[in-house]
Amino acid sequence: MKMKTILGSVVATLGVALSVPAIAFAATTVVNSTEDAGWTRQAPAADNRGTATMEISNSFGAPSGFGSSSLVIKTLTGADKAQLANPLETSVLLSSIDQLSYNTFRDGKSTSNPKSQLPALNLVIDFNGEATEGGFATLVYEPVYQKGGAASIKENQWQSWDGTGDAIWWSTRPMPGVATRDTTYVSLDSIIANNRQAVVQNVIINQGTGNAGLTAAVDGLNFNGNVFNFELKPERATDKEDCKKEGWKTNFITTYKNQGDCVSSVTSQMNKSDTNKTVLFKIKEALSLE
Repeated sequence: MKMKTILGSVVATLGVALSVPAIAFAATTVVNSTEDAGWTRQAPAADNRGTATMEISNSFGAPSGFGSSSLVIKTLTGADKAQLANPLETSVLLSSIDQLSYNTFRDGKSTSNPKSQLPALNLVIDFNGEATEGGFATLVYEPVYQKGGAASIKENQWQSWDGTGDAIWWSTRPMPGVATRDTTYVSLDSIIANNRQAVVQNVIINQGTGNAGLTAAVDGLNFNGNVFNFELKPERATDKEDCKKEGWKTNFITTYKNQGDCVSSVTSQMNKSDTNKTVLFKIKEALSLE
């Protein structure tokens, strides 16, 4: 599923048409692999280098409300780079984005220095709009440059980051309101004010070069109301409905021959459960008679 924005409608009251502002409704998508729900590690959308790895794992659990797994990222050498990208089917005006957040976890066993490094959130944009030539740039959000600085980065715990409003970003290219690449740190509000035509074309989770020995995790990324929950596939189906709509093919670690095989497995599990309940009941009944 690609990212989509749900818009409000125009209503008529007392015969007068009133324009209702667009509203983004939060919709959560469970992502079971790095090639799922519009996400990819493949070029040209993503830039991966060296021995960097990304996998969905339960090694560090997940932030509250996001299950028990997350996207775990490892960069073993300084030359490694790990990216997971979600190129948008339709670009989105940067000024229209009112929700932009994610959660991170830094493994305390990481040897990267400084200890304030975490995965970044990148937005690939066209800052002068798609109707005008040029304008390519990537906006980068890093927790270390936010209020509180390096001291706010914790190890072995989940932290939430909000990239909207006065959150600090930098750009890979000079652009209006951003004098230099990589070293001019400005708020997202300022970038928007200076680039009213800017559109977002790609959303990227990035653990860049220079982070040798960093193991971290990301979960619960929210782009304009589209929330992504990185979660391991369940071992097997537990409900017959889960087998339908070709769910038996892709939704579970267990491999099923077909939908019927999946349904049969669920039925077998249910029968075993009922049998176990009956046995336990009889044991309790027998013990109560002694």
